[in-house]
Amino acid sequence: MSKKRKYFKGGMMIRLVDVVFILLFGFIAISKVEKMSRIELPKSETVAGRPLNRETVVFIGVLPNGHYLVENETIDIGDEKSLNYYLRTKRDALAANGVRMRVRVRANHDAAVKHAFILVKKCQKMNVKVGIEVIKKS
Repeated sequence: MSKKRKYFKGGMMIRLVDVVFILLFGFIAISKVEKMSRIELPKSETVAGRPLNRETVVFIGVLPNGHYLVENETIDIGDEKSLNYYLRTKRDALAANGVRMRVRVRANHDAAVKHAFILVKKCQKMNVKVGIEVIKKS
């Protein structure tokens, strides 16, 4: 009876570490990993169309205060003159490479519709195809 199990101390620690790693990998597997955006899209029951060749989609976010987010939401454009300049330079730069520009408007769910349609009208005047992006309601 004087014999004690010497492997018990180290064995129990290894088992606890195994359990912690299993839990960690479980949480990683079920978590959502995506870029968080400042734009909250409205819900819809329609689905966007398929992407076309030789076209580049430029995403422009519309904030509730009437500002526009461009270049992966890194540049904030606050006035219409700067928005016109951005759209024209982007269109001309893509056209120089033989690529047509399309604009996808990502309006925040609480942004005024008039700000999104200002952008839509500018694109239509420039003969740039434009669409408004929404989230499919499930």
